[in-house]
Amino acid sequence: MADLLKLKLKSDKTMTVVIIDDIKQKSLGSAGLVTIKVLDQPTQVEMQIVQSKDQVIILAMDWIQKYKAVIDINEEQITFRVDGRKFTTKLVPDIKP
Repeated sequence: MADLLKLKLKSDKTMTVVIIDDIKQKSLGSAGLVTIKVLDQPTQVEMQIVQSKDQVIILAMDWIQKYKAVIDINEEQITFRVDGRKFTTKLVPDIKP
């Protein structure tokens, strides 16, 4: 996905990340501070690139804290704030063809 997004990988800035089911994996490197759009609202995240066969971006605790995000599993939505404005979007399940 890093190639698809044309992100430059800084392999000297790796870290160990904890992914699903408490599995620890060393990142391939950092793409630095990257702007991503959520609901067409630009937000920034320090992006670490990990090996994955899926095209998935996982928002970590630093993004959740920075944007005061609230994940409501029962309603299947996430609400976050940018510059005092509130945004809410539905969580999208990963559906395999």
